[in-house]
This record gives sequence, C-alpha cells and structure tokens, in this order.
Amino acid sequence: MNNFSRIHNIRIKFDRLLNKRFFDSYKMDKKISEPAYCPSCHAVYLNGRWQWKDKPREAKNIICSACHRKKDNYPAGTLLIKGSFLGDHIEQIINTIHNEEHRESSEHPMNKIINESYEENIITVDTTDIHLPVRIGKALKKSFGGKLKINYAENENRVHVNWNR
Repeated sequence: MNNFSRIHNIRIKFDRLLNKRFFDSYKMDKKISEPAYCPSCHAVYLNGRWQWKDKPREAKNIICSACHRKKDNYPAGTLLIKGSFLGDHIEQIINTIHNEEHRESSEHPMNKIINESYEENIITVDTTDIHLPVRIGKALKKSFGGKLKINYAENENRVHVNWNR
C-alpha cells in the first residue's frame, strides 16, 4: 500500500468518525455536580443521571436540558401524525401519545413532550429527545396499522417521525 492509499484510508475513517459525532448545544459539556435539582420539572440529578426522586436538602438548582429545550421551544424530535383516520379516532390517538410519554418519562425524565398542535387531520408532537417520537410512532403503528417512517437527521441529534393512515 502506497502512502497516498494509506492517507486516503485514514481520511475516510476520520470522516466516518466525525459523521458519527454531532453537536448538541443542550447536552451539558461538563459533569453536573451532584446532587442537582431542576426547579421546572422537579427531577433530581444523582449518580450520573436525571431521575424522579425527592429533592435532597443539599441539592443545587439547575435547569435540566429537557426543560431548557422546552423553554426555548427547540425540539430534538418531531412526530407528524396525518390522515383521515384521525377524525374518528382522535381520542384514542391522543391517549396513545400521552400513555407512551408517561411510560417513557417515568424512567427517563429528560424525555418529554414540548408541545402538541392539532389541525384538521394533522397532529404535530415536538419532544425533548429522539426516542419518544419513535416510541409513540411505533405504538401507533402497532395499535392502528398505517405507515411509519423514521428519519434521523444527519450530523445532528434530531429525528422526524411520520405516521399516517
């Protein structure tokens, strides 16, 4: 292997490594001193993660990244639900959305809905993370059928999920 080939192969590996990493301004760039408490959602940062616990007396107040995203209205995930099926099943679909959010956020306090909007035959759900819209989309597909499409944004921590029927 000549030097050009060796350098080219190293460059390809380096490019792949860079593409797998993405910048997320809402991730803490340094470790949070423990214990910490989010006064917005009441989650506690302890043992290296956010969790639902009683506030320790010595906890410092810090806004968690999910509440920061919510305040800025800057979602990491968006779920778009479309189709004439919504008209007759809106209540069941909304219940599915909220049930999945409750299940997800009970274990992962950083996974929350930022907002929901309703238009004729369209529901948009914005979330603080990339896992919740995927989970909701899969639950909708399992319960009601339809088509599910998941698109992860390249080079950033963002997902767009579409479900329609």
